[in-house]
Amino acid sequence: MNIYFKIKKIIITALFLSAGSVAHGATLSLSPSSGTFNVGDSFSVNILLDTASAAVDGVGLRFLRYDPSYLELVDSDTTQAGLQIAAKSLMQNTVLNTANSTVGIIEFSQITQGGNTFTSSGAETLAVATFRVKKQGSSSLSFDFTPGNTTDTNVASNVADVLTAVTGASYSFTTPGSPPPSTGGGGGGGGGGGGSYLPVPPSGFSALGAPNQIILRWKNPIDSSFVRARVIRKTSSASVSASDGQVIYEGEKETFTDTNVLVSGTTYYYAVFSLDHALRSSSLVSAKATVGSLTEAEILKLLAETVMTQQPAAPGASGFVTYRFTLPLQVGSDNQDVLYLQKLLNALGIVISASGGGSPGHETTYYGALTRDAVARFQARYIASIGSSDRGFVGPLTRSKLNELAAKQPILSPPLLLASYTFTRNLTLGSRGEDVRQLQKFLNTKGFVITVSGDGSAGKETDFFGNLTKLALMRFQDAHASEILLPNGLSKGTGYFGPSTRAKIHQLMRASGTPVPALQNQSQTQSLQEQINQAQQQVNILLQKLQQLQ
Repeated sequence: MNIYFKIKKIIITALFLSAGSVAHGATLSLSPSSGTFNVGDSFSVNILLDTASAAVDGVGLRFLRYDPSYLELVDSDTTQAGLQIAAKSLMQNTVLNTANSTVGIIEFSQITQGGNTFTSSGAETLAVATFRVKKQGSSSLSFDFTPGNTTDTNVASNVADVLTAVTGASYSFTTPGSPPPSTGGGGGGGGGGGGSYLPVPPSGFSALGAPNQIILRWKNPIDSSFVRARVIRKTSSASVSASDGQVIYEGEKETFTDTNVLVSGTTYYYAVFSLDHALRSSSLVSAKATVGSLTEAEILKLLAETVMTQQPAAPGASGFVTYRFTLPLQVGSDNQDVLYLQKLLNALGIVISASGGGSPGHETTYYGALTRDAVARFQARYIASIGSSDRGFVGPLTRSKLNELAAKQPILSPPLLLASYTFTRNLTLGSRGEDVRQLQKFLNTKGFVITVSGDGSAGKETDFFGNLTKLALMRFQDAHASEILLPNGLSKGTGYFGPSTRAKIHQLMRASGTPVPALQNQSQTQSLQEQINQAQQQVNILLQKLQQLQ
């Protein structure tokens, strides 16, 4: 099948699968939301859930962020491995409870069981996080949350994300006998040492107004402070800060297509910022665009650039490229099997979500409550013998049926990690290239995960060597210290990709013995999945334009 018509079929199918979302007013907040504490003291923060009388079956924090330079998260249970917060029992099962003290993130998830739901008409405590103050200053706690995005913080009700708002917190820390710290503003005289440093901003920010969407592009800075970019949208005027407007994207990518409730002929204002580990933002770079201002000729040119160069992948026995599921999957799983599980379920009409993450064309690698509910509906339709206690869990029976149906569906195969790939140069912060993407793939497949979601996660590797890549590489180097670090007189990983690290990775690649198909154009093949994703967007633009012309 021609790749253009294959993609067109997928998109047209997705249009008929779309459904309206449920609108409730569930909220998450923190208590206390403010306060002043002494250096060395500990204080607890209640994470509060209010479902606004809606019946919900799951909640996931992805992520609750804090600044590890000011706050140390206190482990709630030292008998368990890792770092966790104190879970309450609003819902029966706590399926995820973990924290990363290096970057300052908390990930937590609870779900109901046995078809039960949870309802509240006021704020109730979901969990409690306890912190110890490390130094004088001020800091905040914030949820990663974008309305309609089911891969960040969400509250699930059946198949809909019903979380509508989150409220963070801000605290001040002081040393007894000293004046309270300044919270900003005020003139700025006198220097203030290194505390006034701001990250380097992105560059080359542009916005193109297509029908029903605006395409944004920029360049992230090559700077050790850079962690990720944040894009803000406003409808009336340009943003003045990284919190002034709606956050529509955060990550390491350098492009984003905004499709969220845009009105044709309306001008939207965008700003992009750099963020560092402490969540400080750079000065802004702004752009604006009007929806629908891109001409038909420009649309066709974009389409030609992305689609006409595609080579269709080799089909399986059914005529389609097939994917084979091999892993048990449940809430909290985060891997390539989840991505293709969501693709298959959406193609079968068992839609993960009507919009946002998990919806047709926006599938993710994360198995959350919405994916669990879709799997349960799949099992009810296709596997009559499965017990109620196994609903929502992908075990052997479910995998067998999924693999049977996958052979009949146009599911694209995942990008290959080439066992024969040869790294030839040193890499460090700011490096770009296909070798960075292959390094991220290697680290993800070996358990040294770049990140659990977004740019750099499994299946979403990038060509940019940022701080997340550096941290993952440091963990790899620490795990192989005797071969990488000790011969060089080092005791801790550096995050520098040099000769010793390359040699160890090449050794592990050869030892894996992964069969590798013969490739005539390696770089083109490696970028095929990304190009197809771009092609889907541009075909959608073309279809919308054709509808307008009819």
